[in-house]
Amino acid sequence: MCFLLRAGVLAVVLLDMTEGLRVRGSWSTSKGRISVIAKFGFQQIDPLETDTKTSRGFIYGNVSSESSYRSRAVLFIVPQTLLSSFFLDSIYGQTCESMLQNVSLLAFETNCMPKGKGDIMRWVPCRKGSLCDDESDPTKVVSGYQMTLRVEEPYAPEYWYVLLIGCNLDANCSWVPSGERISVNYDVWLTNGSPLAQYLNPFTHQFSFEEQDSAEMYLTFLLLYSILCLCQWRALALIHQPRILPRQKLLTCIIATKTAGLALQSLNVVVFAFDGQGVMVARLFGEMFRLWSVCVLCLLLILLSRGWSLNDVKSSSSDRIAVLVWAILTTTHFALFFINF
Repeated sequence: MCFLLRAGVLAVVLLDMTEGLRVRGSWSTSKGRISVIAKFGFQQIDPLETDTKTSRGFIYGNVSSESSYRSRAVLFIVPQTLLSSFFLDSIYGQTCESMLQNVSLLAFETNCMPKGKGDIMRWVPCRKGSLCDDESDPTKVVSGYQMTLRVEEPYAPEYWYVLLIGCNLDANCSWVPSGERISVNYDVWLTNGSPLAQYLNPFTHQFSFEEQDSAEMYLTFLLLYSILCLCQWRALALIHQPRILPRQKLLTCIIATKTAGLALQSLNVVVFAFDGQGVMVARLFGEMFRLWSVCVLCLLLILLSRGWSLNDVKSSSSDRIAVLVWAILTTTHFALFFINF
């Protein structure tokens, strides 16, 4: 039984949730001048590859609108090191010029920034049914999408952010606010490695660099917990008692709920590896089961530290007080979980 308890504690500590990489939604300049729509960690490119397309980062998708506009907004991808320049505190608010002065030193734009080295911006919205205006070579755009951007990290992995900004370049090549209210619908994918390389591991390239191989981790722990369930079932079958003791019930509850949570979380991660979104219901209930198993494990450890044993049937009023305090803390924990989910 001690082995089962230690295994449960170890797996609970090691497991965590993953986040998605496909973002879909809408944005309007009336909601704010700038919006961060995605964050993704791109891996370091493989220095041994002659063609880095299998290890570089790809950002591709559609950004269009139901209406046509005379003005335009801009989509930027920026590394974490430059993100702070977009959110500087000022009592007067940031102008487009001050917000984009640092990134303008890197970006390439045909008319105003022809010496820029970074392909990190696209004018939006793109005309529906056609490529974005900045896409001069259709062969470099992922088929079925309006734009494709590439990220190369030669030295170390780094987080990049996808921003929508309500700014435009005027005739003098100065950044000014977009001249009218612009609304866009976006559907953007972020991957490590080319989406056209069919031999890539789907459990790797769809995930941010810090989450790669998380699908294998979930499936491995699901297998281990399934074995743990069988061991616990066998242990209960060998106990020749008229009823299951409360301590055994708690331990069984911990293992069963954790296994159910892992099954749901594994389903979410596996589906996410293929569609970039996962199953939100499975993620929600999987996380709820995980939290419940952690809370029940804490209760069991508290009661064992107060003198319980797995084969003792005695209880006291002080144990009831401990259970009451645990119930209050568990309720608070779940309330905060639903608020922040």
